[in-house]
Amino acid sequence: MLIGLDAIPLTEPLAGVGHYTLELAQALARAAPSDEFELVYPSSYPPVDLSEVQPSLPANLKPARVRVGALGRRWFVAGLPHYVRARGLALFHGTNYEVPLWGGGAKVVTVHDLSLLLHPETHEARRVRRARRRLPLMLSAADAVITPTECVRREVCEHLGVPASKVFAVPEAARGCFRPSAFDETEETRRRLGVGNEFLLAVGTVEPRKNLPALVRAFEEVLRARPPCDL
Repeated sequence: MLIGLDAIPLTEPLAGVGHYTLELAQALARAAPSDEFELVYPSSYPPVDLSEVQPSLPANLKPARVRVGALGRRWFVAGLPHYVRARGLALFHGTNYEVPLWGGGAKVVTVHDLSLLLHPETHEARRVRRARRRLPLMLSAADAVITPTECVRREVCEHLGVPASKVFAVPEAARGCFRPSAFDETEETRRRLGVGNEFLLAVGTVEPRKNLPALVRAFEEVLRARPPCDL
């Protein structure tokens, strides 16, 4: 079986959804070695150098660059559906809210949250307008919808009218390198970064919906309870 995954999230800068896409693709390829998997992207959205992120990919997982002209601007409406049909993909997984709006094969879409619709003040206006226009179409085209939590699953059903039987909560796990580390394993890194033994680490893009002011306020509380500590 030939399965495609949306590789647009793998473009620079590689953020949370990009890491999710890469880890999911590798896990699926290892779990189903008799199937073939493609990381599909239009030529106008080249991914990062995957060798810098992941030295080796499973043999049955390969990038698939699709040359597009004018269709590149209408990727999910025209370019991608044409590719899915011509390539004969049995399934396409849209890892970041979007799937081909027509074409053969089953379609699965991941909806990470509904902050674009429920908390529009935390996003750029153009992204909010796009989500309001496109997200209902994408979920209607999908055969199944994946959410990371039961909360988001309920929101998708309530606010977008998607049947509950079509929406599945599948937690997004961290990759294997994220684990408790022994003190001596981190000593060199902490010395290089100039942080002490006690610190609070926040990783993510800098944007309003991350609510970094709340993190700073929480850090102030930590300082009162456990000084000294670095952020």
